[in-house]
Amino acid sequence: MIETLYRTNMSIQDACKLLGVEYDPEALEDLEQCSHCNIWWYSYELTPDLDDNNICKFCEITYGR
Repeated sequence: MIETLYRTNMSIQDACKLLGVEYDPEALEDLEQCSHCNIWWYSYELTPDLDDNNICKFCEITYGR
């Protein structure tokens, strides 16, 4: 499921329907959504902004911290 969600803003429900699987929270333990653009990234690719929300490098450049 990680490959389906990574670098997209697809919902978990849509990914499960597309793959024909049931939701398993453990399958997504490495992924997290950017709080600004809602695109899925690996957790280590996100940095906290001034409000302590995790954002991706693109939103950090575009909107700032």
